[in-house]
Amino acid sequence: MKKVKLFSDFGKHDFLLSLLKRQSVGFIGNTYKHLNFVNDDSYEYAVCFNYPAQQLKTPIHQNHCFIMEPPEIWSSLNIKDLSQIGFYYTPVEECLKQLGARGKKYPMSVLLHTPLRENSAQKTKKMSMIVSKKTTTPFQKKRFELLQALLRTDLDIDFYGRYGKSFSAFGNRIKGELPYLDKSSGLVDYSFSIACENTSHPDCISEKFYDCVVNDCIPITNAPGAATKYKDCCVYLDFNKSIEELVQLITEVYYWDFKKISDYKMPLSILKKRFIEGNLSLANKISEISID
Repeated sequence: MKKVKLFSDFGKHDFLLSLLKRQSVGFIGNTYKHLNFVNDDSYEYAVCFNYPAQQLKTPIHQNHCFIMEPPEIWSSLNIKDLSQIGFYYTPVEECLKQLGARGKKYPMSVLLHTPLRENSAQKTKKMSMIVSKKTTTPFQKKRFELLQALLRTDLDIDFYGRYGKSFSAFGNRIKGELPYLDKSSGLVDYSFSIACENTSHPDCISEKFYDCVVNDCIPITNAPGAATKYKDCCVYLDFNKSIEELVQLITEVYYWDFKKISDYKMPLSILKKRFIEGNLSLANKISEISID
């Protein structure tokens, strides 16, 4: 049994472990397969997310780090020292080029913020959209423009996020901010949710997509990777198209009949089953890396 401690720039070990546990089957106490997660200095291996916010005591070759942000954000992070890390894991070629020999490619799995959810509610509402006001990347800017355009339609879409007083004129379609670690109340009652990624990189699929999956909610996504890898259970929004064209597609989907919706439900349930079985969890990926 190998002793592992978790590090990141956004949380300490116990918090990070709680996120791993809630999305993974197979934990017995603080152990998962051949790993024992410890919150003291007895750790033999460090597993980091983004980068460690403190000095690590372990040798460089025993320190592993998963990049949790897309390249546009990763390159702008205030990273002072990467010399502590022996191996970085990312599905994105651009990051691999930056990391050189320390970069290891792995298929994108579920990130930390998606909780396991076996049961879902009866769908009583048609469509939601969860989006922040962040406009750092080109995709973030376009998704906010899409939000504003959809608010000008008469589609009965519920919008979740922190928008401020300027959006109060749109009435009860503005539902407010969701809890940071569980977006289910903005997904579980809906047949569809517009889930736009921060990046155009084809290997980036984040919790925005998987949150929909575990809540049996068909994702309407701009993620090129999802459109390729999971094309049977999501609707693709090509962000190379104009806002008007995107609104038109969303309008068409909004009026799909029951049969059309049902065509997406079976592949969606199969993908969710893979999640429940633990095949997509980040804990499973950590157990597969070369900690020996």
